Amino acid sequence: MSWKLQRWLLLAVVGVYVAMRVYRGAAICMDGDEIFSVGVASHDWMGLLRAVGQDSIHPPLFYFLLKIWIAIGSDSLFWTRLLPTLFSTLAIIPMVLLGREFQLRPVVITSTVAMAAIHPYLLYYSQHVRMYTLLMLCALTSLWAFHACLRPGKRSLTARFAVLTLVNIVSVNSHYYGWLVIGLECGYLIFWQREHLKRMAISCAVVFVGFMPWMIWVGKYIRAKGGLASNLDWIQKPDAGALAWFFVDLAGFGDFPSIGRQALAGLVVLVLAAGYAAWRERARLHAGHFVYMARFLLYFVLGSVAVAFTASRLLPSSIWGHRHMVYLVFPMLMLVTAAYYQLNSVAVRIIAGVLCAVWAGMVIQHHLKGDDKKTPFDALVIQMLAQEADNPNTVPFYSVDKYLHYPVWFYLETLKAGKITGFARPFPVADRARLAVDASRIQVKNHVSIDDAKGAHFWVGYSTAWQGKLTPEAILTARGCRVGGDVTVRDRYHWSTIFPVWCEQ
Repeated sequence: MSWKLQRWLLLAVVGVYVAMRVYRGAAICMDGDEIFSVGVASHDWMGLLRAVGQDSIHPPLFYFLLKIWIAIGSDSLFWTRLLPTLFSTLAIIPMVLLGREFQLRPVVITSTVAMAAIHPYLLYYSQHVRMYTLLMLCALTSLWAFHACLRPGKRSLTARFAVLTLVNIVSVNSHYYGWLVIGLECGYLIFWQREHLKRMAISCAVVFVGFMPWMIWVGKYIRAKGGLASNLDWIQKPDAGALAWFFVDLAGFGDFPSIGRQALAGLVVLVLAAGYAAWRERARLHAGHFVYMARFLLYFVLGSVAVAFTASRLLPSSIWGHRHMVYLVFPMLMLVTAAYYQLNSVAVRIIAGVLCAVWAGMVIQHHLKGDDKKTPFDALVIQMLAQEADNPNTVPFYSVDKYLHYPVWFYLETLKAGKITGFARPFPVADRARLAVDASRIQVKNHVSIDDAKGAHFWVGYSTAWQGKLTPEAILTARGCRVGGDVTVRDRYHWSTIFPVWCEQ
């Protein structure tokens, strides 16, 4: 099939790619991380820098872009989630360019984008108001620019390294994992093309200078709080199980934990079949560009995982996170798709075709049902206000959970301001004044002990993180208080509960 026809087919696949991300993009309210992003972007420019400096664990570029994006449109849930979707869609461009540099057939590139269009791991972060798809766009553009520096071309080598340098400056100011990609690029040159090391060293020096303003700014905040342990202590050090599950996630089966073992078994069978076919057709594979492409992509995929895993095991605090390496989805899919079309093994074609068809059906069905990874915190707030609609008095809300208070506080404050930021449920303009008054009567108490929950009438909230032997309801009932019916919301991994309490004074 010619490139002219493939361009139209690729455009159609990109349309599906975008549609899958826009569909139900605003069906579930913002989670805590997304709330933080929008909250930071709501500051003025200096306030934004202070907030990001105090947080310390991410560079500021994404927050700058989010602030501009909100100024262009609005802070509605649909509009804010379009920004990560935009970054995710733009990431197709460097991957298509990289595929053409590898001289891949048009059908391979189009098939890669088609698989990415419904990949659940990529879908989720394409609808998540955080910097991970921006990192993906930067990392993939860096890989394309880096590869362009390695091959002969009409443009001068200095100009190509200048492009790589600019891309990497943007990358490291988007996410610290940008440095991981740069480090792997340096390692690639050491292993295979040392003649470019001098230019790469100059490029890295310029990137470091471009990153220096942020280092100076954030350094004072890190020193003031004695390091990053307080930000990273919640991240567990990965073990062999976490490593295996990452590859299940990368393969697109992470959204189906109930079939995790079966998925892993299917992948093992496919890898063994592909390995056997590759061994039988080794002469044919070496005759083309496949081995070179496979080495390049596998180096960055496995290198990223190996460095992140090892560093997380050795450093005092873990830096492991699937979301940090979402940029590996496209290279992995390109490698798998190219291998599929390269091998003529009937066994591989049948196994891979069946596995892909089953996977695609499951993913589409799951996506049509809706996201189950985010908790509908806005529902908690709305139902609490509905139950307190006839109460003119101030009502304390005691969060005995260190995480639950933040989304509850945010959605109450949003309603108090007469806004709908982060809400999945649209409110008529006529209802906003009433909701603002109702929300103003709720006073959120941040992460308190259950013993401090006192008063004639109040609400208590807790979640999966609760570790007491008795539930808060049981503790308050034993104290002689009357507990009302609870309101509980869930996602795939957690639940959150709030309930009203009345105590005699």
